[in-house]
Amino acid sequence: MESTGTAFIHLECSKCRIEYPRNKIYNLSPCCSLPLFPIYDLDKVHSSFNKNDLLRRQANMWRYKEMMPVDYEENITTLGEGFTPLELAGSLGKMLGFKNLFLKNIST
Repeated sequence: MESTGTAFIHLECSKCRIEYPRNKIYNLSPCCSLPLFPIYDLDKVHSSFNKNDLLRRQANMWRYKEMMPVDYEENITTLGEGFTPLELAGSLGKMLGFKNLFLKNIST
């Protein structure tokens, strides 16, 4: 099995900073029912990753695999998500009072 090189360490409660293991699924923090923040070892990413690596990777969200909570590339599943264009929705933006409203175009 080939490692993804993930830098994801654990989850942390956004209020009380209690740590939760990365290998369990949570909806909210068990202690406060608030969002959990992912915590990363950014030194690991900086030492093993170069932004030019992105140019050689497929145009999907898994090009950022070091920041995903997946340990082995064999466990990656994709439906081709990522890189859908943003389109200016001028008429809708004007109607809602937004100067620069953009929407994701998922039909392409």
